[in-house]
Amino acid sequence: MPLSLQSKILRLVEDRSFYRVGGETPLAFQGRIVAATHRDLQKAIAEKQFREDLFYRLAVLPISIAPLRERPQDIIRFMQTFLKQACERQKRPIEGFSIFVEELALEHRWRGNIRELLNRIERAVAVSKGPLIQPSDMFPENVSADAGNGSFVQLADIRDDAERRHIERALSKTGGQIAESAKLLGVSRTTLWEKMSKLGIELKRSEN
Repeated sequence: MPLSLQSKILRLVEDRSFYRVGGETPLAFQGRIVAATHRDLQKAIAEKQFREDLFYRLAVLPISIAPLRERPQDIIRFMQTFLKQACERQKRPIEGFSIFVEELALEHRWRGNIRELLNRIERAVAVSKGPLIQPSDMFPENVSADAGNGSFVQLADIRDDAERRHIERALSKTGGQIAESAKLLGVSRTTLWEKMSKLGIELKRSEN
């Protein structure tokens, strides 16, 4: 937002009134202002690119929303919601995602944030040939890369990677409590210990 427009917004917020283009009579402003940005406004203020007085006028109730890559617990939920919406729009009877797609989604960096997730699902629904979204539908660049260098990941490796990440998420959720983690995973403590040893998972308890 250019500084000239920032001054007008500041005046609107302070005076609670505005003039129509060419108008001479002030009109009362009634409404709420919701402002969003991905920029560091404190840095912009220091660089004289954003008015400090406007910042403090707008920052009455600040809410910080972390990017999608920092909220893995929300990724699958968003995927399911967007899939339902895309299926309704495209009239496709897709039932869900394969476990490998979910694992790839949790690994992905999501540089495009929510928009990237939405676009990938739209494409996956359009090109999917089965009841479940597959990696080639949602992450074609991963499949192309494997095909291009002549390599192909063994099923056992994929299974081990998926199991390792699932166990690590359970341990993270319980703060490293083996008994609680085993309960979440539906296995015995002994089985969990054996799998952790096999997969090279180190126990890291959370600090209080």
